[in-house]
Amino acid sequence: MKEWLIVAAGSALVAIAGFFYVLHWGAEQYQAGVAYQVGLDTTDKLKQSEAYRAKEAQQAQALHDADQKYQQDLAHAKAESDAVIAGLRAGNLRLRKAWACLPSSSAPAASTSQPDAATDDRNASAGRIVRAADDADAQIRGLQAVLNAEREVK
Repeated sequence: MKEWLIVAAGSALVAIAGFFYVLHWGAEQYQAGVAYQVGLDTTDKLKQSEAYRAKEAQQAQALHDADQKYQQDLAHAKAESDAVIAGLRAGNLRLRKAWACLPSSSAPAASTSQPDAATDDRNASAGRIVRAADDADAQIRGLQAVLNAEREVK
């Protein structure tokens, strides 16, 4: 009977030792699997972050290019407005009949070299209209460039 008890106790000890060994081995395998998965997740997140940064840099460059073009268009609008005013004053450009006023009976003689104030005002107004139209065109082109840049990056 003692032999049976010794064999049963030994078998129980071997079973308990085996259970703890398997438990320990399983925990190590689980931890190794988690560490591997965390490494994959970190690598994937790093690659994803780099891709986002590249897209962000590309979009920033596209927006910078659009802004540069917009600034050039604004400068061109100012130059064109000034050219229209100068051309009207020099007589190189003429306004349409709808904009030109008919000379009144109290108008100065044609021999005077200075235009009247109304003519200067019409010339300046024409220049402001040209500039406003060019500014609006430049703004529309700039906004379209921004939208196109955002759509290309996505």
